[in-house]
Amino acid sequence: MNTLFIGRNRISLQVTDSTNNYALKHPELPEGSLITADFQTGGRGQRGKTWNSQAGKNLLFSIVLKPVFLENQRQFSLNKAIAWGTWSALNELFPSIKWAIKWPNDIYANNKKLAGILSEAQWYSSHIVSFVAGVGLNLNQEDFGELKPMPTSLKILLQTEIDAELVLSAICSHIESAYLMLKARHYDKVDQLFNASLWKKNEVINFIHQAQQKSGKVLETDRHGRLVVLEDTGLKYYQTGDIAWLI
Repeated sequence: MNTLFIGRNRISLQVTDSTNNYALKHPELPEGSLITADFQTGGRGQRGKTWNSQAGKNLLFSIVLKPVFLENQRQFSLNKAIAWGTWSALNELFPSIKWAIKWPNDIYANNKKLAGILSEAQWYSSHIVSFVAGVGLNLNQEDFGELKPMPTSLKILLQTEIDAELVLSAICSHIESAYLMLKARHYDKVDQLFNASLWKKNEVINFIHQAQQKSGKVLETDRHGRLVVLEDTGLKYYQTGDIAWLI
């Protein structure tokens, strides 16, 4: 793996409840530790959703970071770095696919979900002392049952078996680059990269907010990770979980 520290300490599991849970239960793990699993019995997505994955078909992993340099108001910068690093690696490896980051942190391929990211932080005072980023990426799975909206996988898109280690190595390398930007205090750069990759940017979207259907043009995310939408009544700022997309 061509990295300075991410993935240098790797724990490979056949089965676990979730790679995030494993990382959180082992606070002694050094920064950059990579936990991978062939199968998760309790994979989790955002807002309590489950992440279903066939055994041995996909990439399921977590990365441990120790961003003690980052203050609490910059927490979403970590989410942006993880999401953009994942997007950047996939875009480089598979440029024929149209890649985008669906706010807050899903990876879309040709307008279908291909990967999800679940980040969990541990705090001391006003600083994050440990941060675990879990990634579930549909690699070689072709049957998703009746899941709605229907996701996709690299094998479905490219009609060939995908090398898991190749993809994992590229993602770790690109995430490390984005993380080092944050460590160098290049927050604006990370914001710009994330927003340039944003799904539906400068397009009008329909969504539900507080049981009401609304619409507006997606502009960007701000430094706090809020989605900035231009509506008829002006600019609106939405936190993670505030809206349900109508797609």
